[in-house]
Amino acid sequence: MPPVGATVHVPSNAPARLSKCNSIFPPLPALATRAKKLLAPVPKSTPDLEALDCSVIDGLKELREPGQPDPLGELIDLFFKDAQPRLHLMESAIAAGDLPGVVAAAHTLKGSASNLGARRLASLCATLEKQGKAQEGAKASKTLAEVKSEFAKVRDLLNAELEN
Repeated sequence: MPPVGATVHVPSNAPARLSKCNSIFPPLPALATRAKKLLAPVPKSTPDLEALDCSVIDGLKELREPGQPDPLGELIDLFFKDAQPRLHLMESAIAAGDLPGVVAAAHTLKGSASNLGARRLASLCATLEKQGKAQEGAKASKTLAEVKSEFAKVRDLLNAELEN
C-alpha cells in the first residue's frame, strides 16, 4: 500500500478490467449496502413491518438446485416443528414464573424466525427475551400474546410459500 499522499499510477485499461471483476464480484459499496440491510436492527414494535422479509425468502429460493431437496421447504418444515413446542414452552414457563425458561425458548425462536426473514416475530422474541432477563413477568405475558399472533401470520405466509 502506498504511503498517504503518494501518487498511484492507474493503468488506462483499469476501468474495463474492473467492470469484468464487478460482474463476478459485486462492488464493495453494493456489498456494504447489503450487509447493512441484513444487519440492521429491527424496530421493537412497528405495525407495518412486514411479517416476512421477501429478500430472505428469495435468497433461500435461489439456493434451490434441480434434483435436490428444497432448502426453503426444509427450513420451513424445521421451523414449524420447532416453533409450536417453543410457544407452548414459553406459555407454560410464564404461567409457572419460570422466566429463565422463557428467555431460553424466546432466544431459540428468535434465531429460527430470523433465519426465515420473520423480522417482526424475531423482534418480538428479542423483546420477550429481554423482559424475561429483567424479571418482567407481566410484560412478558403480554408480549407472548403478540408473539403468538405474529407467529400465526408468519405460519400462514410460510404455508403459502410452500404451495408456490
